[in-house]
Amino acid sequence: MEESAYIKRLKERLRQRPDSKLFLSFAEELRRRDMIDEAIVALMEGIKKNPEFITAHLALGRWYLSSDMLPEAKKEFLEAAEKSPDNIFARKGLAEIYKRMEEEESAVEEYKKVLEINPHDKDAAAYLAARGYSFEKPEAQEVESGEAGVVLESHEEPEVKRGEDAIDRLNLFLVAVKGRFAFSRKDAVTDRLSRMLKEINIRFAKLTPAAPSYKD
Repeated sequence: MEESAYIKRLKERLRQRPDSKLFLSFAEELRRRDMIDEAIVALMEGIKKNPEFITAHLALGRWYLSSDMLPEAKKEFLEAAEKSPDNIFARKGLAEIYKRMEEEESAVEEYKKVLEINPHDKDAAAYLAARGYSFEKPEAQEVESGEAGVVLESHEEPEVKRGEDAIDRLNLFLVAVKGRFAFSRKDAVTDRLSRMLKEINIRFAKLTPAAPSYKD
């Protein structure tokens, strides 16, 4: 398949800055064009140069998981979890892998960690409940947003869930947008997105409900 002008520009940019995190945008673009093998190689090479880039580990883990490459996916999610123990996406990825590998005890432990991060996660709660675990959700607590003065409640599951998904997706989106505008003299778009992401992180970082207690 003939390379697009955007892919060529990204290649040139990465040639000039081999340690740049633009490799994630480059790999995502390759994958969108069904250049799967090239995308995985690009992501793996980028991770070697940026081993602390958790979002890249998660992306590669999801790609492996979607192809049922469980040992490879497990390695990437473990890397992400080691670097960020409270990363819910790494924990849920590991739980899914252990489920597919029929390692129930390991899956249970990961889902317990998921509920410690987000006591209202439906997938984790359903899996544990089906295996005889009962737990009590923490009581609702009012939390005030320091930015807008909005009162939130920790039992508002849809908002908590959407907040976590939004932060992860915006991180990926921001990397892609920065890649798109890397060749422009003006960075107003990326500046606005950076401020938006900061505001979202500030708001949802304040939602820290207590972990649930379990009964076998």
